[in-house]
Amino acid sequence: LILSGIKFMLNWEKNNCQIVDTARNGQEALEKIRTEKPDIVLCDINMPVMSGIELLSAASEEFPATVFIMLTNLQEFDFAKSALQYKAVDYIVKNQMDASILEASLERAMKEWDVRNLLLKTDHIEIQEKTINDLLLKELLLRPGFSPTLKDMADNLVQDFNLSSYAILYMILEYDKNLEESAKNELYKWEYDLVETMTRKHFSKFHLIDPDNRKDSILLFVSSVTETSRDYHSLIQQFFHKITSSSAKITQLPISMMATDFFCNIETLQECRTSLSSLINYYYNTEQKLTTAWEHSPICYQPLGLTGITTQLLNTVREKSSSRCDSLFQKAISRIQNIVHERNAAIWLCNELYSTISEELTQSLATIQINPYFSQPDIVLDQIERLHTRSQVIHWLHQLKNRTISAIDQLAADKNDFIETVIRYIEDHIEEHISLSDAADYVGISPAYLSSCFSKICGQSFIDYVNARKMDYACRMIRENKYLIYEISYRLGFNNAYYFTKIFKRHIGMTPMEYHNMSINKP
Repeated sequence: LILSGIKFMLNWEKNNCQIVDTARNGQEALEKIRTEKPDIVLCDINMPVMSGIELLSAASEEFPATVFIMLTNLQEFDFAKSALQYKAVDYIVKNQMDASILEASLERAMKEWDVRNLLLKTDHIEIQEKTINDLLLKELLLRPGFSPTLKDMADNLVQDFNLSSYAILYMILEYDKNLEESAKNELYKWEYDLVETMTRKHFSKFHLIDPDNRKDSILLFVSSVTETSRDYHSLIQQFFHKITSSSAKITQLPISMMATDFFCNIETLQECRTSLSSLINYYYNTEQKLTTAWEHSPICYQPLGLTGITTQLLNTVREKSSSRCDSLFQKAISRIQNIVHERNAAIWLCNELYSTISEELTQSLATIQINPYFSQPDIVLDQIERLHTRSQVIHWLHQLKNRTISAIDQLAADKNDFIETVIRYIEDHIEEHISLSDAADYVGISPAYLSSCFSKICGQSFIDYVNARKMDYACRMIRENKYLIYEISYRLGFNNAYYFTKIFKRHIGMTPMEYHNMSINKP
Protein backbone atom coordinates (compact mmCIF):
# COMPACT_ATOMS: atom_id res chain seq x y z
CA LEU A 1 0.00 0.00 0.00
CA ILE A 2 2.81 2.40 0.87
CA LEU A 3 4.61 1.59 -2.40
CA SER A 4 1.48 2.31 -4.42
CA GLY A 5 0.76 5.47 -2.48
CA ILE A 6 4.24 6.89 -3.09
CA LYS A 7 4.18 5.98 -6.81
CA PHE A 8 1.02 7.99 -7.40
CA MET A 9 1.72 10.81 -4.91
CA LEU A 10 3.78 12.93 -7.36
CA ASN A 11 4.18 13.85 -10.97
CA TRP A 12 7.68 12.34 -11.03
CA GLU A 13 8.64 13.67 -14.47
CA LYS A 14 7.77 17.19 -13.38
CA ASN A 15 10.25 16.69 -10.52
CA ASN A 16 12.90 15.50 -12.99
CA CYS A 17 12.66 11.92 -11.68
CA GLN A 18 11.60 8.52 -12.97
CA ILE A 19 10.75 5.44 -10.91
CA VAL A 20 12.91 2.61 -12.30
CA ASP A 21 11.71 -0.17 -9.95
CA THR A 22 10.23 -1.12 -6.59
CA ALA A 23 11.04 -3.84 -4.08
CA ARG A 24 9.16 -5.56 -1.25
CA ASN A 25 12.13 -6.35 1.04
CA GLY A 26 15.70 -5.24 1.68
CA GLN A 27 17.44 -8.13 -0.10
CA GLU A 28 15.34 -7.68 -3.23
CA ALA A 29 16.03 -3.95 -3.08
CA LEU A 30 19.82 -4.50 -2.91
CA GLU A 31 19.72 -6.77 -5.95
CA LYS A 32 17.69 -4.20 -7.92
CA ILE A 33 20.03 -1.39 -6.85
CA ARG A 34 22.93 -3.43 -8.24
CA THR A 35 21.05 -3.95 -11.50
CA GLU A 36 19.45 -0.53 -12.03
CA LYS A 37 22.03 1.66 -10.22
CA PRO A 38 19.50 4.37 -9.27
CA ASP A 39 20.52 7.89 -8.28
CA ILE A 40 18.00 8.13 -5.40
CA VAL A 41 16.43 5.39 -3.24
CA LEU A 42 13.35 5.84 -1.05
CA CYS A 43 13.79 3.19 1.59
CA ASP A 44 11.63 2.05 4.51
CA ILE A 45 13.65 1.52 7.69
CA ASN A 46 11.47 -1.42 8.73
CA MET A 47 11.60 -4.11 6.00
CA PRO A 48 11.66 -7.93 5.98
CA VAL A 49 14.74 -10.08 5.14
CA MET A 50 17.12 -7.10 5.31
CA SER A 51 16.31 -3.91 7.22
CA GLY A 52 16.55 -0.48 5.67
CA ILE A 53 19.61 0.36 7.79
CA GLU A 54 21.36 -2.84 6.64
CA LEU A 55 20.46 -2.03 3.03
CA LEU A 56 21.73 1.54 3.40
CA SER A 57 25.00 0.30 4.92
CA ALA A 58 25.59 -2.30 2.16
CA ALA A 59 24.60 -0.03 -0.72
CA SER A 60 26.67 2.91 0.57
CA GLU A 61 29.87 0.89 0.23
CA GLU A 62 29.12 -0.34 -3.30
CA PHE A 63 27.44 2.81 -4.62
CA PRO A 64 28.68 5.83 -2.63
CA ALA A 65 26.97 8.30 -4.98
CA THR A 66 23.48 6.82 -4.50
CA VAL A 67 21.38 9.01 -2.20
CA PHE A 68 18.94 7.46 0.32
CA ILE A 69 15.76 9.00 1.70
CA MET A 70 14.59 6.94 4.67
CA LEU A 71 10.93 6.40 5.60
CA THR A 72 10.23 5.86 9.28
CA ASN A 73 7.59 5.72 11.97
CA LEU A 74 7.83 8.02 14.98
CA GLN A 75 8.84 5.15 17.26
CA GLU A 76 11.76 4.35 14.93
CA PHE A 77 13.47 7.72 15.45
CA ASP A 78 16.63 6.15 16.89
CA PHE A 79 16.94 4.07 13.71
CA ALA A 80 16.45 7.24 11.69
CA LYS A 81 19.44 8.77 13.46
CA SER A 82 21.46 5.69 12.48
CA ALA A 83 20.39 6.23 8.88
CA LEU A 84 21.81 9.76 8.99
CA GLN A 85 25.11 8.31 10.26
CA TYR A 86 25.24 6.22 7.08
CA LYS A 87 24.77 9.45 5.07
CA ALA A 88 21.10 9.15 4.25
CA VAL A 89 20.19 12.62 3.02
CA ASP A 90 16.84 12.82 4.81
CA TYR A 91 14.21 10.87 6.71
CA ILE A 92 10.41 11.24 6.42
CA VAL A 93 7.87 10.11 8.98
CA LYS A 94 5.44 8.01 6.96
CA ASN A 95 2.16 9.17 8.51
CA GLN A 96 3.19 12.79 8.02
CA MET A 97 4.34 12.47 4.40
CA ASP A 98 2.60 14.43 1.68
CA ALA A 99 3.52 15.61 -1.81
CA SER A 100 5.22 18.82 -0.66
CA ILE A 101 7.37 17.06 1.94
CA LEU A 102 8.38 14.40 -0.58
CA GLU A 103 9.19 17.02 -3.24
CA ALA A 104 11.36 18.98 -0.80
CA SER A 105 13.18 15.81 0.19
CA LEU A 106 13.73 14.88 -3.47
CA GLU A 107 15.18 18.33 -4.15
CA ARG A 108 17.68 17.88 -1.30
CA ALA A 109 18.51 14.40 -2.60
CA MET A 110 19.21 15.67 -6.13
CA LYS A 111 21.52 18.39 -4.82
CA GLU A 112 23.32 15.82 -2.67
CA TRP A 113 23.67 13.52 -5.70
CA ASP A 114 25.34 16.34 -7.66
CA VAL A 115 27.80 16.98 -4.81
CA ARG A 116 28.67 13.30 -4.34
CA ASN A 117 29.26 12.73 -8.04
CA LEU A 118 31.46 15.79 -8.29
CA LEU A 119 33.56 14.49 -5.38
CA LEU A 120 33.77 11.01 -6.89
CA LYS A 121 34.87 12.44 -10.24
CA THR A 122 37.50 14.54 -8.49
CA ASP A 123 38.77 11.47 -6.59
CA HIS A 124 38.77 9.46 -9.82
CA ILE A 125 40.75 12.15 -11.64
CA GLU A 126 43.29 12.28 -8.80
CA ILE A 127 43.64 8.49 -8.78
CA GLN A 128 43.97 8.47 -12.56
CA GLU A 129 46.60 11.19 -12.46
CA LYS A 130 48.61 9.33 -9.81
CA THR A 131 48.40 6.12 -11.85
CA ILE A 132 49.60 7.94 -14.97
CA ASN A 133 52.42 9.57 -12.97
CA ASP A 134 53.49 6.20 -11.53
CA LEU A 135 53.50 4.52 -14.94
CA LEU A 136 55.33 7.42 -16.53
CA LEU A 137 57.98 7.48 -13.81
CA LYS A 138 58.50 3.74 -14.18
CA GLU A 139 59.06 4.24 -17.90
CA LEU A 140 61.40 7.16 -17.33
CA LEU A 141 63.45 5.62 -14.54
CA LEU A 142 63.39 1.85 -15.01
CA ARG A 143 62.88 0.99 -18.68
CA PRO A 144 65.74 0.86 -21.21
CA GLY A 145 65.84 3.46 -23.96
CA PHE A 146 64.46 6.96 -23.98
CA SER A 147 62.37 8.44 -26.77
CA PRO A 148 61.50 12.08 -27.54
CA THR A 149 57.83 11.11 -27.19
CA LEU A 150 58.43 10.02 -23.61
CA LYS A 151 60.18 13.32 -22.92
CA ASP A 152 57.17 15.21 -24.30
CA MET A 153 54.87 13.15 -22.04
CA ALA A 154 57.03 14.00 -19.06
CA ASP A 155 56.96 17.70 -19.94
CA ASN A 156 53.23 17.87 -20.70
CA LEU A 157 51.64 15.41 -18.25
CA VAL A 158 53.78 15.55 -15.13
CA GLN A 159 54.20 19.17 -14.20
CA ASP A 160 55.34 18.40 -10.65
CA PHE A 161 58.36 16.35 -11.74
CA ASN A 162 61.23 18.82 -11.59
CA LEU A 163 63.88 17.23 -13.79
CA SER A 164 66.32 20.08 -13.41
CA SER A 165 67.75 18.50 -10.26
CA TYR A 166 66.81 15.00 -9.13
CA ALA A 167 67.98 11.70 -7.64
CA ILE A 168 66.69 8.16 -7.17
CA LEU A 169 66.56 6.26 -3.89
CA TYR A 170 65.76 2.55 -4.05
CA MET A 171 64.74 0.65 -0.91
CA ILE A 172 64.62 -3.14 -0.48
CA LEU A 173 62.33 -4.51 2.25
CA GLU A 174 63.64 -7.64 3.94
CA TYR A 175 60.65 -9.76 4.98
CA ASP A 176 60.80 -12.82 7.19
CA LYS A 177 60.96 -15.92 4.94
CA ASN A 178 57.96 -17.51 6.68
CA LEU A 179 55.67 -14.50 6.31
CA GLU A 180 52.50 -15.19 4.31
CA GLU A 181 51.72 -13.14 1.21
CA SER A 182 48.67 -11.45 2.76
CA ALA A 183 50.75 -10.39 5.77
CA LYS A 184 53.47 -9.05 3.44
CA ASN A 185 50.92 -6.92 1.59
CA GLU A 186 49.62 -5.47 4.85
CA LEU A 187 53.14 -4.83 6.15
CA TYR A 188 54.06 -3.17 2.86
CA LYS A 189 51.20 -0.65 3.24
CA TRP A 190 52.45 0.31 6.70
CA GLU A 191 56.04 0.60 5.51
CA TYR A 192 55.00 2.62 2.47
CA ASP A 193 53.13 5.10 4.69
CA LEU A 194 56.12 5.26 7.04
CA VAL A 195 58.55 5.98 4.20
CA GLU A 196 56.21 8.64 2.82
CA THR A 197 55.98 10.34 6.21
CA MET A 198 59.75 10.30 6.74
CA THR A 199 60.46 11.46 3.17
CA ARG A 200 58.19 14.47 3.61
CA LYS A 201 60.42 15.61 6.49
CA HIS A 202 63.61 15.45 4.40
CA PHE A 203 62.66 16.34 0.81
CA SER A 204 60.40 19.10 -0.49
CA LYS A 205 59.33 17.27 -3.67
CA PHE A 206 59.21 13.54 -4.13
CA HIS A 207 57.24 10.68 -5.66
CA LEU A 208 56.96 7.11 -4.29
CA ILE A 209 56.47 4.07 -6.54
CA ASP A 210 56.13 0.33 -6.11
CA PRO A 211 58.55 -0.32 -9.00
CA ASP A 212 57.51 -3.84 -9.97
CA ASN A 213 54.22 -4.34 -8.04
CA ARG A 214 55.81 -7.10 -5.94
CA LYS A 215 55.51 -5.24 -2.63
CA ASP A 216 59.15 -5.84 -1.71
CA SER A 217 60.75 -2.56 -2.74
CA ILE A 218 60.03 1.17 -2.88
CA LEU A 219 61.46 3.54 -5.45
CA LEU A 220 61.72 7.14 -4.31
CA PHE A 221 62.19 9.87 -6.90
CA VAL A 222 63.26 13.12 -5.26
CA SER A 223 63.33 16.34 -7.28
CA SER A 224 64.28 19.97 -6.69
CA VAL A 225 67.44 18.91 -4.88
CA THR A 226 69.06 22.22 -3.91
CA GLU A 227 71.82 21.04 -1.59
CA THR A 228 75.49 20.98 -2.50
CA SER A 229 77.02 17.56 -3.02
CA ARG A 230 78.36 17.44 0.54
CA ASP A 231 75.05 18.51 2.06
CA TYR A 232 73.12 16.08 -0.15
CA HIS A 233 75.38 13.19 0.88
CA SER A 234 74.90 14.10 4.53
CA LEU A 235 71.13 14.35 4.00
CA ILE A 236 71.02 10.83 2.55
CA GLN A 237 72.89 9.48 5.58
CA GLN A 238 70.44 11.18 7.93
CA PHE A 239 67.44 10.03 5.94
CA PHE A 240 68.62 6.42 5.90
CA HIS A 241 69.28 6.47 9.65
CA LYS A 242 65.79 7.87 10.33
CA ILE A 243 64.07 5.40 8.01
CA THR A 244 65.82 2.32 9.41
CA SER A 245 65.40 3.30 13.06
CA SER A 246 61.71 4.19 12.59
CA SER A 247 61.09 0.99 10.68
CA ALA A 248 62.80 -1.07 13.39
CA LYS A 249 60.52 0.45 16.03
CA ILE A 250 57.22 0.44 14.12
CA THR A 251 57.19 -2.42 11.58
CA GLN A 252 60.31 -4.36 12.65
CA LEU A 253 61.15 -4.56 8.95
CA PRO A 254 64.86 -4.28 8.00
CA ILE A 255 65.58 -1.99 5.04
CA SER A 256 68.49 -1.67 2.63
CA MET A 257 68.81 1.45 0.49
CA MET A 258 70.62 2.53 -2.65
CA ALA A 259 71.02 6.21 -3.55
CA THR A 260 72.21 7.80 -6.77
CA ASP A 261 73.93 11.16 -6.80
CA PHE A 262 71.74 14.03 -7.97
CA PHE A 263 71.54 14.85 -11.67
CA CYS A 264 70.58 17.93 -13.64
CA ASN A 265 68.11 18.10 -16.59
CA ILE A 266 66.33 15.30 -18.41
CA GLU A 267 69.23 14.69 -20.79
CA THR A 268 71.20 13.04 -17.95
CA LEU A 269 68.36 10.64 -17.14
CA GLN A 270 70.06 7.72 -18.86
CA GLU A 271 73.17 8.36 -16.76
CA CYS A 272 71.01 8.34 -13.64
CA ARG A 273 69.43 5.01 -14.61
CA THR A 274 72.86 3.53 -15.31
CA SER A 275 73.95 4.65 -11.86
CA LEU A 276 70.92 2.96 -10.27
CA SER A 277 71.63 -0.28 -12.17
CA SER A 278 75.23 -0.19 -10.96
CA LEU A 279 74.05 0.29 -7.37
CA ILE A 280 71.63 -2.64 -7.63
CA ASN A 281 74.43 -4.92 -8.83
CA TYR A 282 76.77 -3.66 -6.11
CA TYR A 283 74.15 -4.32 -3.43
CA TYR A 284 73.46 -7.79 -4.90
CA ASN A 285 77.11 -8.76 -4.46
CA THR A 286 77.93 -6.99 -1.18
CA GLU A 287 74.57 -6.78 0.66
CA GLN A 288 75.68 -3.45 2.06
CA LYS A 289 72.78 -1.84 3.93
CA LEU A 290 73.38 1.64 2.48
CA THR A 291 74.90 1.78 -0.99
CA THR A 292 75.60 5.22 -2.43
CA ALA A 293 76.93 6.24 -5.82
CA TRP A 294 79.66 8.40 -4.31
CA GLU A 295 81.05 5.75 -1.94
CA HIS A 296 81.14 2.48 -3.90
CA SER A 297 83.94 1.74 -6.34
CA PRO A 298 83.27 0.18 -9.76
CA ILE A 299 83.26 -3.64 -9.95
CA CYS A 300 84.43 -5.76 -12.87
CA TYR A 301 81.72 -8.37 -13.35
CA GLN A 302 82.47 -11.82 -14.79
CA PRO A 303 80.27 -14.26 -16.75
CA LEU A 304 79.10 -17.27 -14.74
CA GLY A 305 80.37 -19.73 -17.35
CA LEU A 306 77.34 -22.01 -17.07
CA THR A 307 76.44 -22.24 -20.75
CA GLY A 308 74.65 -25.51 -21.48
CA ILE A 309 73.88 -26.36 -17.86
CA THR A 310 70.11 -26.39 -18.47
CA THR A 311 70.49 -29.00 -21.23
CA GLN A 312 72.73 -31.12 -19.00
CA LEU A 313 70.24 -30.84 -16.15
CA LEU A 314 67.37 -31.80 -18.45
CA ASN A 315 69.20 -35.00 -19.41
CA THR A 316 69.88 -35.89 -15.77
CA VAL A 317 66.19 -35.50 -14.94
CA ARG A 318 65.28 -37.74 -17.86
CA GLU A 319 67.90 -40.29 -16.79
CA LYS A 320 66.66 -40.11 -13.17
CA SER A 321 70.22 -39.55 -11.95
CA SER A 322 70.13 -37.91 -8.51
CA SER A 323 73.91 -37.84 -8.12
CA ARG A 324 74.48 -36.16 -11.48
CA CYS A 325 71.72 -33.64 -10.68
CA ASP A 326 73.35 -32.83 -7.32
CA SER A 327 76.73 -32.34 -9.05
CA LEU A 328 75.30 -29.89 -11.61
CA PHE A 329 73.53 -27.84 -8.96
CA GLN A 330 76.68 -27.71 -6.82
CA LYS A 331 78.57 -26.42 -9.85
CA ALA A 332 76.00 -23.64 -10.36
CA ILE A 333 75.97 -22.73 -6.65
CA SER A 334 79.78 -22.63 -6.55
CA ARG A 335 79.91 -20.26 -9.54
CA ILE A 336 77.28 -17.99 -7.98
CA GLN A 337 79.22 -18.02 -4.72
CA ASN A 338 82.72 -17.40 -6.06
CA ILE A 339 82.32 -15.29 -9.22
CA VAL A 340 81.45 -11.61 -9.01
CA HIS A 341 78.57 -11.27 -11.46
CA GLU A 342 75.57 -9.10 -12.31
CA ARG A 343 72.24 -9.83 -10.66
CA ASN A 344 70.47 -10.28 -14.01
CA ALA A 345 72.76 -13.20 -14.87
CA ALA A 346 71.74 -15.05 -11.69
CA ILE A 347 68.04 -14.27 -12.16
CA TRP A 348 68.20 -15.54 -15.76
CA LEU A 349 69.92 -18.74 -14.59
CA CYS A 350 67.29 -19.40 -11.90
CA ASN A 351 64.48 -18.81 -14.39
CA GLU A 352 66.01 -21.19 -16.93
CA LEU A 353 66.71 -23.96 -14.40
CA TYR A 354 63.25 -23.89 -12.87
CA SER A 355 61.42 -23.62 -16.21
CA THR A 356 63.37 -26.53 -17.70
CA ILE A 357 62.88 -28.82 -14.69
CA SER A 358 59.23 -27.86 -14.22
CA GLU A 359 58.36 -28.51 -17.86
CA GLU A 360 60.07 -31.91 -17.89
CA LEU A 361 58.49 -33.06 -14.64
CA THR A 362 55.08 -31.87 -15.79
CA GLN A 363 55.43 -34.03 -18.89
CA SER A 364 56.90 -36.99 -16.99
CA LEU A 365 54.33 -37.36 -14.24
CA ALA A 366 51.33 -35.51 -12.88
CA THR A 367 53.12 -32.85 -10.86
CA ILE A 368 50.69 -32.99 -7.97
CA GLN A 369 52.07 -36.48 -7.33
CA ILE A 370 55.59 -35.09 -7.10
CA ASN A 371 55.50 -31.58 -5.62
CA PRO A 372 53.00 -28.79 -6.27
CA TYR A 373 56.02 -26.46 -6.42
CA PHE A 374 56.69 -27.59 -9.99
CA SER A 375 53.14 -26.89 -11.14
CA GLN A 376 53.12 -23.24 -10.00
CA PRO A 377 55.39 -21.46 -12.51
CA ASP A 378 53.72 -18.05 -12.11
CA ILE A 379 54.27 -18.06 -8.35
CA VAL A 380 57.82 -19.42 -8.46
CA LEU A 381 59.02 -17.17 -11.30
CA ASP A 382 57.67 -14.20 -9.36
CA GLN A 383 59.63 -15.39 -6.31
CA ILE A 384 62.78 -15.52 -8.42
CA GLU A 385 62.37 -11.87 -9.37
CA ARG A 386 62.33 -11.04 -5.64
CA LEU A 387 65.86 -12.41 -5.13
CA HIS A 388 67.84 -9.23 -4.51
CA THR A 389 71.10 -10.61 -3.10
CA ARG A 390 73.60 -13.31 -3.91
CA SER A 391 72.92 -15.17 -0.63
CA GLN A 392 69.20 -15.27 -1.47
CA VAL A 393 69.97 -16.78 -4.89
CA ILE A 394 72.22 -19.42 -3.32
CA HIS A 395 69.55 -20.32 -0.75
CA TRP A 396 66.94 -20.57 -3.52
CA LEU A 397 69.19 -22.82 -5.65
CA HIS A 398 69.70 -25.16 -2.69
CA GLN A 399 65.92 -25.43 -2.31
CA LEU A 400 65.44 -26.09 -6.02
CA LYS A 401 68.16 -28.74 -5.92
CA ASN A 402 66.58 -30.57 -2.98
CA ARG A 403 63.11 -30.51 -4.55
CA THR A 404 64.42 -31.67 -7.91
CA ILE A 405 66.37 -34.57 -6.41
CA SER A 406 63.31 -35.57 -4.37
CA ALA A 407 61.18 -35.56 -7.53
CA ILE A 408 63.78 -37.63 -9.43
CA ASP A 409 63.92 -40.19 -6.62
CA GLN A 410 60.14 -40.42 -6.61
CA LEU A 411 60.03 -40.82 -10.38
CA ALA A 412 62.58 -43.63 -10.19
CA ALA A 413 60.65 -45.34 -7.39
CA ASP A 414 57.33 -44.97 -9.19
CA LYS A 415 58.63 -46.18 -12.55
CA ASN A 416 57.83 -49.87 -12.11
CA ASP A 417 54.54 -49.04 -10.41
CA PHE A 418 53.09 -47.07 -13.28
CA ILE A 419 54.33 -49.63 -15.86
CA GLU A 420 52.40 -52.29 -13.95
CA THR A 421 49.37 -50.00 -13.98
CA VAL A 422 49.70 -49.59 -17.75
CA ILE A 423 49.90 -53.38 -18.21
CA ARG A 424 46.72 -53.80 -16.18
CA TYR A 425 45.11 -51.07 -18.29
CA ILE A 426 46.01 -53.02 -21.47
CA GLU A 427 44.54 -56.25 -20.09
CA ASP A 428 41.33 -54.49 -18.98
CA HIS A 429 40.85 -52.83 -22.38
CA ILE A 430 42.10 -55.63 -24.62
CA GLU A 431 38.90 -55.61 -26.72
CA GLU A 432 39.23 -51.86 -27.40
CA HIS A 433 41.53 -49.74 -29.48
CA ILE A 434 44.49 -48.97 -27.19
CA SER A 435 46.75 -46.03 -28.01
CA LEU A 436 49.95 -44.86 -26.36
CA SER A 437 48.39 -41.48 -25.58
CA ASP A 438 45.33 -43.09 -23.94
CA ALA A 439 47.53 -45.21 -21.69
CA ALA A 440 49.75 -42.22 -20.86
CA ASP A 441 46.70 -40.13 -19.93
CA TYR A 442 45.47 -42.95 -17.72
CA VAL A 443 48.61 -42.87 -15.54
CA GLY A 444 49.15 -39.10 -15.89
CA ILE A 445 52.44 -38.98 -17.79
CA SER A 446 53.55 -37.90 -21.25
CA PRO A 447 53.36 -40.43 -24.17
CA ALA A 448 57.07 -39.92 -24.90
CA TYR A 449 58.06 -40.72 -21.33
CA LEU A 450 55.79 -43.78 -21.20
CA SER A 451 57.21 -45.06 -24.48
CA SER A 452 60.78 -44.69 -23.22
CA CYS A 453 60.15 -46.34 -19.83
CA PHE A 454 58.05 -49.15 -21.32
CA SER A 455 60.77 -50.13 -23.78
CA LYS A 456 63.45 -50.15 -21.08
CA ILE A 457 61.45 -52.18 -18.55
CA CYS A 458 59.47 -54.53 -20.81
CA GLY A 459 62.12 -55.01 -23.50
CA GLN A 460 59.75 -54.16 -26.33
CA SER A 461 57.82 -51.15 -27.59
CA PHE A 462 54.41 -50.28 -26.21
CA ILE A 463 52.62 -51.03 -29.49
CA ASP A 464 54.40 -54.37 -29.93
CA TYR A 465 53.38 -55.37 -26.40
CA VAL A 466 49.76 -54.35 -27.03
CA ASN A 467 49.64 -56.28 -30.32
CA ALA A 468 51.23 -59.36 -28.71
CA ARG A 469 48.59 -59.39 -25.96
CA LYS A 470 45.81 -58.88 -28.52
CA MET A 471 47.12 -61.78 -30.67
CA ASP A 472 47.25 -64.07 -27.60
CA TYR A 473 43.65 -63.08 -26.90
CA ALA A 474 42.75 -63.67 -30.56
CA CYS A 475 44.24 -67.18 -30.38
CA ARG A 476 41.98 -68.03 -27.44
CA MET A 477 38.94 -66.76 -29.34
CA ILE A 478 39.88 -68.72 -32.46
CA ARG A 479 40.27 -71.92 -30.42
CA GLU A 480 36.79 -71.38 -28.95
CA ASN A 481 35.49 -71.50 -32.56
CA LYS A 482 32.59 -69.12 -31.78
CA TYR A 483 33.54 -66.18 -34.00
CA LEU A 484 34.53 -65.60 -37.59
CA ILE A 485 37.96 -64.07 -38.23
CA TYR A 486 36.58 -60.64 -39.22
CA GLU A 487 34.44 -60.62 -36.05
CA ILE A 488 37.50 -61.26 -33.90
CA SER A 489 39.34 -58.52 -35.77
CA TYR A 490 36.51 -56.05 -35.09
CA ARG A 491 36.20 -56.99 -31.41
CA LEU A 492 39.92 -56.39 -30.86
CA GLY A 493 39.71 -52.86 -32.24
CA PHE A 494 41.24 -53.35 -35.70
CA ASN A 495 39.88 -51.32 -38.57
CA ASN A 496 40.01 -54.20 -41.08
CA ALA A 497 40.69 -57.91 -41.21
CA TYR A 498 43.64 -57.45 -43.57
CA TYR A 499 45.67 -55.44 -41.03
CA PHE A 500 44.62 -57.86 -38.26
CA THR A 501 45.86 -60.81 -40.37
CA LYS A 502 49.16 -59.05 -41.01
CA ILE A 503 49.77 -58.40 -37.28
CA PHE A 504 48.62 -61.93 -36.34
CA LYS A 505 51.09 -63.53 -38.77
CA ARG A 506 53.93 -61.34 -37.51
CA HIS A 507 53.39 -62.44 -33.90
CA ILE A 508 52.09 -66.00 -34.28
CA GLY A 509 53.94 -67.04 -37.44
CA MET A 510 50.84 -68.00 -39.45
CA THR A 511 47.57 -66.46 -40.61
CA PRO A 512 44.45 -66.59 -38.42
CA MET A 513 42.85 -69.08 -40.80
CA GLU A 514 45.94 -71.32 -40.71
CA TYR A 515 45.89 -71.13 -36.90
CA HIS A 516 42.16 -71.98 -36.94
CA ASN A 517 42.67 -75.01 -39.19
CA MET A 518 45.57 -76.20 -37.07
CA SER A 519 43.68 -75.88 -33.80
CA ILE A 520 40.52 -77.73 -34.94
CA ASN A 521 42.57 -80.54 -36.49
CA LYS A 522 44.48 -81.16 -33.25
CA PRO A 523 43.49 -84.43 -31.60
